[in-house]
Amino acid sequence: VHGGSFANISMSLSFDGVRSDRRPWKNEKAHDSHHESNKKDHHGHHHHEEDKQAHSHDHHQEGHHNHDNGHHADEKHEHKKKHHHHSENKVHASDRERLLNVAAEDLADKKFVVGFSSEIAQETENICKSFTGADQWLADGCTEDLREVLFVSIDNDDTLDIDQLQTAYYLNSTSVIARIAVADVASFLPINTLIDQRAKSNTATCYTPALVNSMIPEELSHGITSLNEHEDRMAIVVDFVITGIDFSKDVEEIRQNFQNAVISEESVRSAVVRNHAKLAYPSVGAWLEGTGPLPPAVGNRQEIIDSLILQDKVAQLLLEIRRHNGALEFRRSEFWVVFEGDKVTGMIEATNNRATSLIENFMVQANGIVSRYLSAQGKPTIQRVVEDPKKWDAIVQFAKTFDFTLPDSPDNVALRRFLADRQAKDPNGFSDLSLTVIKLMGRGKYLFAPIGEGQHNHGHFGLAVHDYTHSTAPNRRFPDLATQRILLSVLKKKPFPYTDDDLMEIAEHCSLMEDEASKVERKTRKAAGAILLKKHIGELFDAVVTGTNDKGTWVRIEYPPVEGKIVKGDCEKLSISDRVRVKLVCAHVEKALIDFELANSDTTNASSADDVRSAAAEGSDE
Repeated sequence: VHGGSFANISMSLSFDGVRSDRRPWKNEKAHDSHHESNKKDHHGHHHHEEDKQAHSHDHHQEGHHNHDNGHHADEKHEHKKKHHHHSENKVHASDRERLLNVAAEDLADKKFVVGFSSEIAQETENICKSFTGADQWLADGCTEDLREVLFVSIDNDDTLDIDQLQTAYYLNSTSVIARIAVADVASFLPINTLIDQRAKSNTATCYTPALVNSMIPEELSHGITSLNEHEDRMAIVVDFVITGIDFSKDVEEIRQNFQNAVISEESVRSAVVRNHAKLAYPSVGAWLEGTGPLPPAVGNRQEIIDSLILQDKVAQLLLEIRRHNGALEFRRSEFWVVFEGDKVTGMIEATNNRATSLIENFMVQANGIVSRYLSAQGKPTIQRVVEDPKKWDAIVQFAKTFDFTLPDSPDNVALRRFLADRQAKDPNGFSDLSLTVIKLMGRGKYLFAPIGEGQHNHGHFGLAVHDYTHSTAPNRRFPDLATQRILLSVLKKKPFPYTDDDLMEIAEHCSLMEDEASKVERKTRKAAGAILLKKHIGELFDAVVTGTNDKGTWVRIEYPPVEGKIVKGDCEKLSISDRVRVKLVCAHVEKALIDFELANSDTTNASSADDVRSAAAEGSDE
């Protein structure tokens, strides 16, 4: 994309039909029925994540800055007139157009390919025309027919790119098998096609409040490579068997007896599968928690009901095992931007429930199995790692401010105890404390694991696992697609798809571009916050300190939940997690800048979340 307005970008940059578990907005009318429950149910959003899921468990908070880069880092791009010459003329554009332009400009600045070329459109059409069906796939061999297995999907209500399905059922009275089916994208997307080259360059789908830059065309990710309901699809199926647990007991008793569990018979295979029910987090979660009815999509199919109950129990068992090993649990609030038409009217918190936990724990288990499988096959891999925190000393000192002693060396079990202690003693402040620890831990990254080194040289400190790769989101993450190609080369006895140098380059580039995409997402969400705040210049807000270094001090206000820099006032004695009162002095949408100055702590009448929501509902004053 070169200069001009980005408002007419099309093809996979639509405002609808994007990955909902990463979707950073909601349409107001569609959301009304859930608004009150989302406000009341104040848990962190998962990562995920799995990728909110694993994404979330890499413990890099999406809504927060890397303060080392400086608050006004985007200003260095102002001289790039080809991207910014039209910003001043955009004040009368709709909120959605303004956010789309912010996102598209920042993506282009950070070397992302925005949109799809006509050549890629033609290539996509050719791939779709070559799509055959289950009979042909099975005739080609090396593929099992698992269409009768009652796989279901659980995602957000309007998700269109379905990457995974799951099921669980009894093999006999003492054994349960759990199965995860991951969409086979690699079989339909050869290496070095134009689509592949673009996907490798961008490395992932980038989600912002007004623009989604998909990794691959939606004709694929929403179509032939999506595990759509009642459709036959190719998949990679990951299995594991659990013995030693009486799953007829309730969840709490299963958790208490987690040490009796034996997980065995891990396997990976290529198969044809069918999605027997497209389910959604809100309704499944409410049903599992006893606060809502059976989801209508289940109907009266008792086998699916039994499977969902068993899946939930398996997931809670897996979580309890990882807790024992030191898996860290944070409250990491993620917020959606709410649109009414093209107008930003607010931000609402996405919430966790038992259904999101189910998916997260199944995907974490699948990623570990894939990593161990490839290691056993003697194949190099791309590992997803969160290394032992380099700033562990700072975490130790932070814990001391709460009279909690951590060991001198990184210890995730001890850190887990500290987090649990703080959550019990100060649940309202746990989100801010989580943010502090997350920042001190550092970000997840991808590493090349060559043959011979073994994946045990790496690990995921936050998940408390030693073998971990990303494999469950091939429609929207390139490391997952690359890993799937490696898997298929083993399963179908084909040539290995990458050299060691290729995998090393992919790992380094994906780590870099993931950081860049996170900056784009944060900037666009902050621009949305500036839209909500623009009528409140000069007003006072209660805030918490979220970052401080030689470049400045940053705070986050309660609503909208955005960060800004303190540009005036004595911040020398401020520390992370301190509560302060600030006055808003700048809210610039196009630059995504929000600035504050310190106010006296005894100043009264700080603006409330309701004040901002009310002003947003009244309309723009520009």
